[in-house]
Amino acid sequence: DEVNFEVIGDIQGVCGNLSQPEPYSFVDVNPVKNAINCYKLELGNYGFSESVKIEIIDIGSSGYQIRPHPITSIGKIFFSNKQLSSHKITIYNAEGNVVYGSFTEQDFFEVNSVDFSSGLYFFDISNLAGNASITGKIVFR
Repeated sequence: DEVNFEVIGDIQGVCGNLSQPEPYSFVDVNPVKNAINCYKLELGNYGFSESVKIEIIDIGSSGYQIRPHPITSIGKIFFSNKQLSSHKITIYNAEGNVVYGSFTEQDFFEVNSVDFSSGLYFFDISNLAGNASITGKIVFR
């Protein structure tokens, strides 16, 4: 909440000075999934860094997550794309007709409800090689 923080780790022995920065890394092994996590560093005598917000999206066993769902304006369909390779999404209406298509090299597709009538749709996400596919349902209002 950017007000109440708890210590999640300690990096011992990291020193540096204003002319010679020292690299470091830390991984939060228990982030709160599907929520915004706020992080900041305690910098010894220098106080605290500014906080950084990171949202951890858990796509779970379905292979995707739609946020928000149902979509009433702009929504995102998240999926695993660690290599940031090209993927396409095809959205079908209830009759099985293609009503939308798009490409991305990110780990999500952004869709706008103004492009759809209210109702239930089906989608397919695949890489351009066509050998990986995720299917699901999406509701627009």
